[in-house]
Amino acid sequence: MPLAPLPDRQRLMPDPNAPSGFRFVVEQALSSGGFAITYLARDAQFNDRCVIKELAIDQLMVRSGIAMVPLPGCADEMGVWIQKVQNEALTLHKLRNAGVVQVRATWREHGTAYFAMDYVEGIEFPAAPMPGVSWATWEPVAAKFLVALSAIHQAGLIHGDIKPQNILIRRDGNPVIIDFGTARSEGDAKKTRLTTLAMTPGYCPPELAVRDRAREMGPWSDLYSWALTVMGLVIRHRGIDGSPLEASARVALEQHGVKHAGIGAETESALLEAGMSEGWVQALMACVAIKPGDRPRSAKDVTAMIDKWEPRAGDARMMPSPKIPDAPAAVAAREPLEPARRARVPAAFRASQSLDEDFEPPLPPSDNLELAVGIVKMLFVIFVLCFVLIYIFS
Repeated sequence: MPLAPLPDRQRLMPDPNAPSGFRFVVEQALSSGGFAITYLARDAQFNDRCVIKELAIDQLMVRSGIAMVPLPGCADEMGVWIQKVQNEALTLHKLRNAGVVQVRATWREHGTAYFAMDYVEGIEFPAAPMPGVSWATWEPVAAKFLVALSAIHQAGLIHGDIKPQNILIRRDGNPVIIDFGTARSEGDAKKTRLTTLAMTPGYCPPELAVRDRAREMGPWSDLYSWALTVMGLVIRHRGIDGSPLEASARVALEQHGVKHAGIGAETESALLEAGMSEGWVQALMACVAIKPGDRPRSAKDVTAMIDKWEPRAGDARMMPSPKIPDAPAAVAAREPLEPARRARVPAAFRASQSLDEDFEPPLPPSDNLELAVGIVKMLFVIFVLCFVLIYIFS
């Protein structure tokens, strides 16, 4: 069960130069999970808003007043995690890339670790195609997204939870990777380390969904999630509510001889029909391979695959991103549910929607038919699996 957040107006990080004697003042809790609590706060040093992450692992610690106290027998492990969080935050602080949220500070207080990040304003990366927005508009955004991911990997880090909700698009059209969650380090600074423990069904690759496969994690794990996120810009995924098929379902399909485990020729055709070049399609399909060893090893390898088919596509990372329409003021003024995610979609695509409703792009008739066919195929596979299991255990 997630731990209770700090109260509003709580002051953090002693600073004798600040008027209140503390650098940060909590404005409100934004989210709380099993590993960290996220807050919106005011930074006295820069006189602006920021986002603060508090290490709060419910399996190791408990809240006592405003402090975190280790559970019996967990003091040593809790200390290790506190150090890991600070190590990762320091690495991120040194990573100066416009596509990665900037870490401002990290410190220990109230028995746990904290780090503060910039408060980024923008719209959430779309999880489904937007009417009237073509791949030609999204291509430079997707390419810059890949460049930012490459910078993270070159710093020896793995994000581990790439998904639309963790990518913001600034008003100038440039994407920013946010929400690194809690940190976990292994080995020295030259080794790859996981920087988040969150896992999102559909976008999570097989090796991140199973604990005993941790040794298989690497940049290719993030590339799997990146590819599915980019595909969602122009095609609707076939999982529940339009999300990608879960890794466990894809593994099961592959074990029963389903070629490409649910992401195959039909997906390729849909991406090409949406206007993607052959190079982009082949690169994305390689990234979503079930086996980690079958995927590109790095973002540079992905770029090379795109350039091999169409050199201009790889150069999209150098193109200026398109201007994304501003979000309506009424949406921007709403209470944030996550760091800087106040505007979910551009105003041009919400004219007919209530501002209090989540935007759901309408499916054209052809997409409805394709979705229906996909559901029928999935039901058939489930029927076959059930028949096989009944036969085996009968």
